[in-house]
Order: sequence, then structure tokens, then C-alpha cells
Amino acid sequence: MPTYSGCLGEFSGLNDVTAHINASADAHSKTASEHRVNQPHSKQNQNLAKAAAINEKKARIKLMHKGQVIHVELSMMLIDGRGKHYKCLLAPFPDVYPATDPIEAVLVELAQKLETNFLQSAYCLQFDNATYDFTFSSCMLNSIHGKKSYSIDKTGLAFKGNLDSLFTKLVNSGHLSKADQDARKLCLQLIVPFTIDEQEHLFKASKASVNMSRKQKHLSIADDDDAGQSSQHSKSSMPSLSRPSINYTSQWNRMLRSMTTITYEKFPFRKTVCHVSTNGDTHFEDLSDVHEIEVSKGWTQFVKTGVPNGGYLSKGLYKYGILARLNGNQVALFMHKPAGSLNNLNSTALHDELDLLVQGNTFAKSFKNRALVANVKLPDLKYNAEGAFVGTVTVPLPGSGLPIDDETIEQEAANRSLLFNTFLVVPLLQTKGLFSKRKFSGNTDTGDNSDYVGKVVDAFAHHVVEETNGHLMFTDLQGVVGPDRSIILFDPQAHRQVVFFISSTHVADCMIALEAAQVNGTRGLK
Repeated sequence: MPTYSGCLGEFSGLNDVTAHINASADAHSKTASEHRVNQPHSKQNQNLAKAAAINEKKARIKLMHKGQVIHVELSMMLIDGRGKHYKCLLAPFPDVYPATDPIEAVLVELAQKLETNFLQSAYCLQFDNATYDFTFSSCMLNSIHGKKSYSIDKTGLAFKGNLDSLFTKLVNSGHLSKADQDARKLCLQLIVPFTIDEQEHLFKASKASVNMSRKQKHLSIADDDDAGQSSQHSKSSMPSLSRPSINYTSQWNRMLRSMTTITYEKFPFRKTVCHVSTNGDTHFEDLSDVHEIEVSKGWTQFVKTGVPNGGYLSKGLYKYGILARLNGNQVALFMHKPAGSLNNLNSTALHDELDLLVQGNTFAKSFKNRALVANVKLPDLKYNAEGAFVGTVTVPLPGSGLPIDDETIEQEAANRSLLFNTFLVVPLLQTKGLFSKRKFSGNTDTGDNSDYVGKVVDAFAHHVVEETNGHLMFTDLQGVVGPDRSIILFDPQAHRQVVFFISSTHVADCMIALEAAQVNGTRGLK
């Protein structure tokens, strides 16, 4: 039987073994941990790796794209002639543009869209008889940062650059919120001036004052009744109805003097129309039916002013535009200026202009078809040629050409409505309200427009040159742009390529020369 001392010895040896095992385990555990840390990662699933790479690539592309475009949000506020601002609850108009687009071109386009939305909404009825001026040069521009707004100098050098330069300037000046910076977004506000018809304003102010006086009188009587004095009101105790002290001046006489009553003179005439054949050639057709046109009288007295009035519409380098009526509808009638012109020259020039109008409209149709083939959607573009014709009076006018110019026409032709036996008639275009008149190129300057509508007209001009193999080029392109960005061009002018054939016993055959001959709607005026 073991003694206690022997047992204690055995227990003592066992403790040593246990300590040794624990020390070895700690050492191996540390070595194993270092071994695992230094091992390479386990091989990832190939599909997961491929998906991760695609997602990373998408993120890079999205980041690059985000830096190439800028979001523009344009809201509006109104300002009257006294400088008082009025909020407009119309929703801001948002759009996305390349960062390299010119600032002014983008904002002019957005202002036009904002104008269309505003005039078609109920918010334009906020003020009665108000006229709003959305012309971009007349409006002020603010940058919106939360509830604060900062004025932007449209004449500054930074404003003449692109959207990216404006964005950078606003970021550096602290005028953009952090959220707008991250989204590359410009929150801008257009301050639109407006005017109110003064007569209507004074009438409403007077009416409001009278209503307020009546209300005060009613309240005063009610107060007396409450005090037990409703019976036996003396005239002296009754409050008097005071008239508003408004210095009213009637504008009717001034308006009446400024308005001119248009009278018309009737002329029987026959039409000449222009047709286009399937191969593109044009030809005239003289119609036998006799029609009647009413031509405004007294228009010559307004020529020197250059302001449309009394039947006078416009004047160009070669011709006058005046108001006429045909079958009860208003139309525009054109005749050449009488200085140096005779009946036959006026007739030739107007026939050539009608020919060019019809040709231009034919090219506009082929331009539209070309866009459809290319799957490109364009706004409606055409020349003002629908129903156009040359008219010739059946009873010739006395005399021939009139040797007068703009300075003397008022005295020399005061009693004349028609200056020549022949005239050109086209539809009368709307140029007010939502419609605007615009020039896209010059007579010797090609179009270089930066906005959407301007680029469409530039593309049309290139189309005509290609379509005619360089034989015809439309110049001095101008027209009326509608709220839907439709374009009606008028007063066509063009340059033609002229081919000269020279016979010679020594030199063969022919020489082709380009002559920059302005057509001006006519081959008769060179």
C-alpha cells in the first residue's frame, strides 16, 4: 500500500507533465496562427469574380459620364416695373446637357421652354392684362442655394464659357449646395419682368378702394347698433363714403390717336401659281378665274417710320410688305420698291421669288424624308409657300414705275395702294405671343447656330447644297419659330452655280465658273 509521501510525489510529477503539455500547445497554436495568416486566399468563384469586375467597370463609366454632363433646373420669379418680386409656383423646368455646351445657348433654350409652360398654365393669370418679357437679355438670373439666391452677372467672362465653367465658378464661390455639387446640378432662377395695363390697374385699384370704404361704413353702422344706438341715426353721425384720391387721366384719346383705321381698295385680278414636277423642275400656270383682293390704303405714310401701322407691314432691300384681305382673310402682299423699277421688272422679280419659295418648300419636304430614313425626329420646317401666288390686275394701273424712294413715297404715292400691276401674296405669319421671328444666317455668312432649332436650320441649308450637288445654296435664312419649335421660313434668297460654255477654234469646249449671284428670290435682280 503506498504511503502518503509516495502519492504526493506522483501528484507532483503529474503537475509537471501538465505544465509541459500546456506550454507546447501554446507554442504550436502561435505557429499555426502565423501559418494561416501567411497562406494565400482561397480561390474565388469565377462567376463572382467576373460580376465584381463588371460592376467595378460600370461604376467607373458612370463616374466618367457624371463628369461629362450637367443637370440644369430652371425656375422663375416675376418682377414688376417698380422692382417688386413675386413668387411663381410653376414647377422648375429640368434638363440635362453636355458640360461643354455654351451657357447662353442652353439658358435661352430653357427660357423658351419655361415660357411655353408658364403661358399654358394657370399661373399666367395671376395678374390681369399683364405682358411678360421672356427675352433672355431682359431677364435677370440667380443661383439658388437652399433658401438663398445669388445674382449671376450675365455679362461676366465666366458666363460666356460653357456649363462646366459656370458650375466650377459657383462651386468655388460657395453658391452651390453639397448635394448639388455631388449631383453636378445647377439650380438657377430666371427673373422675368412684366408690365400691367395702367388703365385696368387704376380701375381695379379704384374699385377695391370703394369696396373697402363700403365695408368700413357697414362695420361702423354695426358697431353703433351694438352700442344701442341703432335708432335715430343722424346724418351728421353717419360716416361719409370717401372717394379714393387717385389722379386719373384718361388714355382713350391718346390711344385713339395712335390707332389707325385701315381702309381697303378692291382690285380684280388673276392668279399665277407655281408647280413642281416629279424631277424637281418648276413651272408656272396662269389661271383664268378672276378673283378680288382688298389692298390697304394709306400705308405709304408709315414707310419712313419703319414701324408696322396702318396696313404697312415691312420693307426689305428691294420690296415693301403691306396688309391685304383675300376672301375675308388677312394676307401679306409684296411689291418691289418703285425706285428704278418698271412693271415688267417687278413682275419678273416676283415670279422668281415665288419659284424660289416653292423650291424651298420642296427641299424642306425632302429634308424631312431624309431625317425619317435616318430615324431622326425633327420639328416641322417649311417655307411660307402654302397658297402663295402672283396676282396681276385685270385693269392695268395708270402709269408705269414710280421714280420714288422711302423718303418721298409718302408724298408721291399717298393715294396709291398698289404701285404695280403685279404683286405677290403669301400667308400672313404670326410673330407675337408664343411666336418669335429669328434670323439664322446672313447673305454671305453661313449659319453657325449652337441651339437646337438653329442647328436644324443649319442642317437644312447643308441638305440643299448636297441635294443639288452644289448647284444651289439658300442664304439669309430667317423665319418664325413657334412654341413647339416649328419653323416657317420666309423671304428666300439663294446663290446659284452658273455654267458658261465658250466656243473657240483653239480652246476646247467649256469652262465652269461659280458666280456668287444673289437670287434674293429673283433672278431678275442682280
